[in-house]
Amino acid sequence: MNIGFDLDKIFNDMLFNFTDQQPHIFKDEVVGRIKIDRYVDDDLPLLEYLANRNSKTKFFWLNKNQSKQLYKNLFAINHLSEMLNNKF
Repeated sequence: MNIGFDLDKIFNDMLFNFTDQQPHIFKDEVVGRIKIDRYVDDDLPLLEYLANRNSKTKFFWLNKNQSKQLYKNLFAINHLSEMLNNKF
């Protein structure tokens, strides 16, 4: 699907919450259904929720202040390259 920004060249798929579910519930269902390997976001409470429910996925909190492992499958990173270069 091309929506005018060439996002289809960057992402394998784009999923939309057309049923207006709570964001954390929608994202939890998507992560579990399509078995996402890595997930990055800047919302730490959301990531904590998802990490507790999806132990096989690595979650990355993109932030400016720290770069370290927070939990078994939740990592704080300063830059996306930290996620891609298998630092964790």
